[in-house]
Amino acid sequence: MVDFYKDRLYHTTYEILPDSVYAYTYTGASFFPETEETTFQIHHLNEDKKERKWLGRKLFQEHFFEIKGNGYFITVNPIVDFSLGRDLHAVTTTNLFCNTRGFEVKGDITDKVSFSSDFRENQQRFADYQAHYITQSGEYYPGSGNYIQQNGSVPGAARTKPFKGDAFDYAYVTGSVTYRPFQFLRVSLGNNRHFVGSGYRSVLLSDYSANAPYLRFSYRINKKLSGEAIYGQQLNLLRTEIQSNATERQYEKKGFSAHYFTYKPWEFAAISFFESTVWDRGDSTEIRRVHGLYYNPVPIINTAVLGTKGTRSNSMIGINMLVKLPAHFHVYGQLALDDFRSFSPAYQVGMRWSEPFRIRNLFFQVEYNTVPEGFYTHPNRRLNFSHNNLPLVHPVGNNFSEAIVRLSYEWKRIAIESKTNLYRTTRNLNTGMLGDRLLAVSPIPSVIENGRLFLQQVDVLYRFNRMNNLQIFLSMLYRKEAFPSSDSQTLYVGFGLRTQLENRYFDF
Repeated sequence: MVDFYKDRLYHTTYEILPDSVYAYTYTGASFFPETEETTFQIHHLNEDKKERKWLGRKLFQEHFFEIKGNGYFITVNPIVDFSLGRDLHAVTTTNLFCNTRGFEVKGDITDKVSFSSDFRENQQRFADYQAHYITQSGEYYPGSGNYIQQNGSVPGAARTKPFKGDAFDYAYVTGSVTYRPFQFLRVSLGNNRHFVGSGYRSVLLSDYSANAPYLRFSYRINKKLSGEAIYGQQLNLLRTEIQSNATERQYEKKGFSAHYFTYKPWEFAAISFFESTVWDRGDSTEIRRVHGLYYNPVPIINTAVLGTKGTRSNSMIGINMLVKLPAHFHVYGQLALDDFRSFSPAYQVGMRWSEPFRIRNLFFQVEYNTVPEGFYTHPNRRLNFSHNNLPLVHPVGNNFSEAIVRLSYEWKRIAIESKTNLYRTTRNLNTGMLGDRLLAVSPIPSVIENGRLFLQQVDVLYRFNRMNNLQIFLSMLYRKEAFPSSDSQTLYVGFGLRTQLENRYFDF
């Protein structure tokens, strides 16, 4: 869920309900994506009630295309991201650009079946630090005694092909079908990313990496107890030596499962218990069956039986917490542990303040995340918490502390959004890689230096339509590294037109 919608999901109204001191606000399980049934219906965000002709309605009020009938509702929206800009601190004067075209289809058939699908075709030239990160995440081919790396992997998207020398061409599809056979059960099958938590980041599971196929069960026992179980497949972008009917060699596969159990002691609070496991399914020469406990639906059993660092598994457990306080505050936090032998957890603390001082459409968020060295890893690096050669949780992987401050304000259709990131992390002197990117192939040994990273992004935009988040924007991003061997800076300025319907993270 993109920040614009997530801010409003946690938004508090000022109307006092007759039987409560709290107006309706979200204190759900915080396991995304969720359905509109468990969050809100997007059309409720439409504040434009003016009567308009067809073109005006499509531009400002409605989905681009809608089909309504007895028991079904289908919407279609174009997806675009056209931007042009330049890094004013770069050595060259090459223009940076994004050229994304696609479409989104969503629908409900009766009250039991819903579906969504979108497709994106992209050509993009990134800022130098982003392009460097993407190429470091490229696929590996077996060579003479080592691996050869080529192409790249774009966070939140897909692996790439070269385009115009120093740019990238990539495409990807997202989709899901959800069936609700009973009021207390939903079953989803799809290809997507998931996010756990109420923050901007997560230390449990985030939507940073690429889409992956999954089967998801969402169940509710009563008003206080609910749960989630996910079974999926992920990839290390290492070409195997196993031949198939395809023209390309296969990538190494690994299993992934997650269990999530939520208890709501009060309407304004929720605490959730989390467990996730990466499962061995072979290497470059052999495909193996996944361990039988992969199919276990009960939380914590896998870790209790196999430990956190099993021979063929890598597990992590954690807690996610959310509390709604008076004065329109949400306080949230996470705690994660991936090794019982040494208590060195990752954790998150944060706060959301919706419409402070009763200023309409003003949202403020502050958050702190820290992940120790070695977290999300396994002695067999093929079992690290990664997918498509990208970390499953955070862009830097591990060995960092990060403070984030977000501010968003919208007046009529004009909005300003600000985000500040301040890191303490490490840098590989040989590769320039920050933290540990959890690649299946060990990085080249080198001197590791400590330093800081500062990023400030400001977007000024005009939002045409809240239904598909269509907007024109002017964006500024300043980034500065402060390491003993590097003090590089980036100052990107650009403008464009986009439908912002998914999260993409380049604040690293």
